[in-house]
Amino acid sequence: MTDDAELGLWWDDLRGAALVGTARREPPAWPSTGLGVAARPDADRETAVLDGAALGATLRQAGRSAGVIAPPPAPAPPETRVVASPRAVQLLALLIGQRPVGLRMRDRLLDHWCVRAERAGCVIPPEQVAPLLELATSQPQLRSAARRVLGARGNWLGGQRPTWRWAIGTGSGTDDAFQPADLTDEGFADLVHAARARDADGGRDLLEHAWDELPARRRAAGLIALRSGIGMADEELLERCLDDRSKAVRAAAVDLLDHLPESRRAGRMAARLAPLISAQGLLRKKVNVALPDDPDDGGVRDGLIDPGPGRSRRGYWLRRIVAGAPFSVWESAGLKSAAVAGSVEDADALAGLVAAATARRDAEWADVLLRRQWSTQLFAVLPPVRREQVLTDRLRQVELNLTLRDLDVLSTPWSETFARMVVGVARRAPNVQAMTYVVAAMADGLPTALLPSVEDWLTSLGPDDKTAASALRELLQYRTLLTSIDEVFS
Repeated sequence: MTDDAELGLWWDDLRGAALVGTARREPPAWPSTGLGVAARPDADRETAVLDGAALGATLRQAGRSAGVIAPPPAPAPPETRVVASPRAVQLLALLIGQRPVGLRMRDRLLDHWCVRAERAGCVIPPEQVAPLLELATSQPQLRSAARRVLGARGNWLGGQRPTWRWAIGTGSGTDDAFQPADLTDEGFADLVHAARARDADGGRDLLEHAWDELPARRRAAGLIALRSGIGMADEELLERCLDDRSKAVRAAAVDLLDHLPESRRAGRMAARLAPLISAQGLLRKKVNVALPDDPDDGGVRDGLIDPGPGRSRRGYWLRRIVAGAPFSVWESAGLKSAAVAGSVEDADALAGLVAAATARRDAEWADVLLRRQWSTQLFAVLPPVRREQVLTDRLRQVELNLTLRDLDVLSTPWSETFARMVVGVARRAPNVQAMTYVVAAMADGLPTALLPSVEDWLTSLGPDDKTAASALRELLQYRTLLTSIDEVFS
């Protein structure tokens, strides 16, 4: 019986013969078993290539080799959404088959196409289902976008090949028919996340309903998917998970409880942290944070475990206690956020504060902590307008290559004032690699009114600026395609 790998090798050889010509390369012999059909013995080379292409394309689109389909599966259910327009499908085929821009921008365009299609109530046509499944299988970063538009056919076809099972659950938009055993860890996590997006309680209810059937890794993946929209309604489940037999589940619960400063665990962490804090001085307070003693069983349950070799146990425990305790503990000691951020010297305590501000998306604490140490995660917590202000100051102080990840955090499009500054910095950047990365960030950040400045920049480049010119042309091509996608779904 021919497996997927063998069929894939045969298909690659067949394509090679078609590309270079049968006069230069003989078509490969058909696999002896598994195709379900024998090659015609009297076929010439050209006919053999055409026969193989017809059969191979059909098998690939069906999701498996003919010899595996016995008995045949039930037919795909009827599609409940309309197929996107021919012009929209043409753009999709271009993105899947030809990649008109670089990988990073191609992924953005595919995601944008899928979001707009889902918003319009559309799915992809049957002939694009298998190519999109194949692409998203090899490039997992595209799976979330693909699930939006695969529809009932994609959901059905995902069950026909083991490597496509991540697509199960994409069909009708409901979870009634899903079986946890049919899903990968990632696929189940995405299903929980999608349910959570539709209903704050939906993801948790789905996870709890399937809990007893799930292996440990899938339970942990489902828990992590609850991070979006995490709230006190989730506390009861997370508290129970602290006693789960799986280390991965317990760790996921601990991380999620760090997001809930009103939880019972946060109260227990507050009781552990308060005795460790001391402050000296009146005007300029010096904040001391002592290391904790060995935890009792309750502390171990709350995540104060052995961090393993290479790390200070007490330092790790302190970081976990600070990350889990509410900020009100510091305020009870007479310390405001600015005083704490400016005076805490212990690196583990400071790391715990950063983790707490990030998890709870506390903009006040994030703002003051950024003055002590730069963190893209903290930066992302700031309100959009404040992010541009902070990054403007940072661009005046550090080299461009130190701000690359931060540009991706900004809301898009950027303000014209900030965008003009970034264009100016990029044009002066000595590091071509950094400049091209910034150009990729401009693809979404640059307001439409500033696109002529990119064209002027491109015109001004000399013959030795090939890398910069290529990056700018890609940016303009990206924006053209982005506009075309919006137009076909408008």
